[in-house]
Amino acid sequence: MEKTFTKPVLLSILIAVIFTLLLCAGFIIPFLDYYINVPVQINNVVNKHIQKYGVYFKQLFLFFQNPYGTNSTILNERMLFSPGLPIIIGMIISSFYFVKIQKDKQLLFFLILSVISILLASNIFPYDFIVKLPFGKIFTQIQFPWRWLGIVMKISTLLIGRLLLLISKMGNITNVMESIFNKHSFSLFCIMIFIQVFIFNLQYSIFYSEYKIQNYKEIENEVIGGAEYIRSGTDYKSNSKEINIENVELSHLNKKDNTYSFHINSDDGGFIEIPLYNYKGYKAVDSNNQILKISDGFNNVIRINIPEKFNSDILLEFVEPFLWRLSEIISFITILFFLIVFYIIKRSKK
Repeated sequence: MEKTFTKPVLLSILIAVIFTLLLCAGFIIPFLDYYINVPVQINNVVNKHIQKYGVYFKQLFLFFQNPYGTNSTILNERMLFSPGLPIIIGMIISSFYFVKIQKDKQLLFFLILSVISILLASNIFPYDFIVKLPFGKIFTQIQFPWRWLGIVMKISTLLIGRLLLLISKMGNITNVMESIFNKHSFSLFCIMIFIQVFIFNLQYSIFYSEYKIQNYKEIENEVIGGAEYIRSGTDYKSNSKEINIENVELSHLNKKDNTYSFHINSDDGGFIEIPLYNYKGYKAVDSNNQILKISDGFNNVIRINIPEKFNSDILLEFVEPFLWRLSEIISFITILFFLIVFYIIKRSKK
């Protein structure tokens, strides 16, 4: 702690944060733009009681459970939610090493973080209580607590790496392990790790099968999971795939991906609804490059409002905001900067 909270270290951390933000600007800025300005379903989910989806303590040791399943609260219907036998064994050996051989601070740090991450992934962590607190729903945005297992894997890998580094400095690994456990226990651990890897691959080959689609029309494109990023208030299952018009004549319709072009003739004015959700960024222009007003149509599809005495072609397409392009340029310049610095450093060492 004394070495961490020093001016050089804090300055290095600050510089690292700044360069990380610049490097990721091409993603961060568009993400924040949509997150703040586009109301989507995930920001209005009422049910934030996710604690029941956490990992059961028993599952941490069910190394040979079927890897395929659901988010069910019934144990037999769940997928494999264990960080794995090597990780669990690594945490156990690290604990014994710290207690019996060496009180290493870095080993303890990674061990504590690993345990905290497992707690966050479990159904023991009080998510249902926290969600009732101010700003509590921020902590439940993860949706499923077991997603913390990914963090457990990364931190535990660092833990095991630190353990192996400490052991390598002590000499023969067999002698070190025998000082922690007897040689039969250690051999049993190695055998169990091999068995888990073998059984997982066997289960994968049995339960996974390739599904060949003979006709693209066989694909059920109405199923989109939880529809978390659909516009708020949209019933996506009741949307029509047809173009709707009112008081306008439509002709010369062409479509390529999410870009539409067509001709509209209208004396009294009206509208045309395109079967695309009205997300921020869509732009409609006529033959004179005049921008037409876009609003929400039925079920939040794009509605282009047509003025009176209108007779022109219309092009509807998604146009990325200037801020998005600028953010990509910032990320690109940051990458170039790192490449140039790397090249200069490499040249200076010759």
